[in-house]
Amino acid sequence: MPKVHAIKKSLTPQMSCLANESYKHLDFLPEKLRAKLLPFQKDGIAFALRRDGR
Repeated sequence: MPKVHAIKKSLTPQMSCLANESYKHLDFLPEKLRAKLLPFQKDGIAFALRRDGR
């Protein structure tokens, strides 16, 4: 059985890269607001924007 830590460690750079790319389109939000948003909130905004607000 593979070690969970090894798998997580190998995926972490890819996941953070994807997260940074998906949040680039949130640049229209004020910096102060973006700094306070949690990742799941940013994901929700990104989801809504991809679906034209639906």
